Amino acid sequence: MIANSAPATRQPKQPNRLIISTRPSDPSVELVEEFDASTDLLLVRKSRKKSVLGRDGDWVYEVGEPSPAENALVSFTRDIRECAETTPKATRRDSLHAFVFRIRNLPYPKSVYAVTAEGSHIVVRTTNKKYFTRLSITDLDRINVKALQQSDLSVDHQNDTLIISYQKPASILEKEATDRQQRKLAQQKESHRDGADHVNKIKDECRTQ
Repeated sequence: MIANSAPATRQPKQPNRLIISTRPSDPSVELVEEFDASTDLLLVRKSRKKSVLGRDGDWVYEVGEPSPAENALVSFTRDIRECAETTPKATRRDSLHAFVFRIRNLPYPKSVYAVTAEGSHIVVRTTNKKYFTRLSITDLDRINVKALQQSDLSVDHQNDTLIISYQKPASILEKEATDRQQRKLAQQKESHRDGADHVNKIKDECRTQ
């Protein structure tokens, strides 16, 4: 969970997901994080900002991507859809110990890609000069990490997808472990509260009979 946020509120439960909504230091910004209920891995981190007129802006995804249902709400022309199906697209979905980017629609063999740590960015190039991008790890930007380490990078290529992993530093691992413990305690409290509410409801029903 991102630091310096207002108290979190839990949204209505969804199967296999824990959804937490917070307001960071800027009250016009809404931040939503979704975690796998079984593994507690972060699945989605998205934010949106209100306009000067108070209207909610579009969701910006830092981790994960819009669900098919969310995509269905947006109207696209046929040409745009076909372009999107072949255009390289980078998304982030982390593991327990690494930040992981996946860039789909890159059909070239693994030997074509050069992935380097340059300052605070991960830079992806191809020897055939067909693709170039810079990736930013926002979690590290927030703690002012200015120099990524090449030794922490690893690259794989499967099914036309370039998979780039960057090992999380100890400070991030410690913070995430603390956050997991806090979420676990909060879930336990909520479970106990739900159980007590259920018992009280049964007692009230018995009194009215």
